[in-house]
Amino acid sequence: MTDYQPGAPLTEHPSAEDVAAYLSERMAPDARAALEEHLADCRECRQLVTSARRLLRSHRTPNRLVWMVPTAAAAVLAIAVLARTPGGPPEGEPLRSDPGAAGPESALTIPVVSPSEGQTLTGPPIVFVWHAQAGQPLYRLSLIEASGRQVWSGETTDTTLPVPANVSLDRGRTYFWTVDALAADGRSMTTRTKRFAIAP
Repeated sequence: MTDYQPGAPLTEHPSAEDVAAYLSERMAPDARAALEEHLADCRECRQLVTSARRLLRSHRTPNRLVWMVPTAAAAVLAIAVLARTPGGPPEGEPLRSDPGAAGPESALTIPVVSPSEGQTLTGPPIVFVWHAQAGQPLYRLSLIEASGRQVWSGETTDTTLPVPANVSLDRGRTYFWTVDALAADGRSMTTRTKRFAIAP
């Protein structure tokens, strides 16, 4: 929304940072009104915002009153990668169900092996590992900076995916990663967004 003019409707989808600011209630009133007008007409963005809000609620701690914009942006971008990529979820289907929901609509959790939540790594090689799921689905991994910028993404039917040698991760920085897939019955599967850091 860098080209946003007060009172003017949005002419394109909002960025991950815009949606994160909206969810974190850190958006200027005029920009917020424009984004909400866009959401009223754009089903794709409504689904993105709904999925991001559910994901953020699932990671929110009781003592934390405000969502941080970088974390929100990372979550939004991770969802957007799957939602706006060919082969994503079917039209009209939510990308992720409410974590508290029960029954066939509930999202399946993919258990993570490494890196674990909050782990600090000493550097390359960085290899992401998770547990296999029935039906050998296509997994889509997204690696995201705290700013919300996607660093790299990859797909595999395996349960291991290394960061390519030509992708460099900065020392002393925090990154977020998530793996998403669809089960044979149409339910979404996700590791949920995980955080790790590279040692200084």
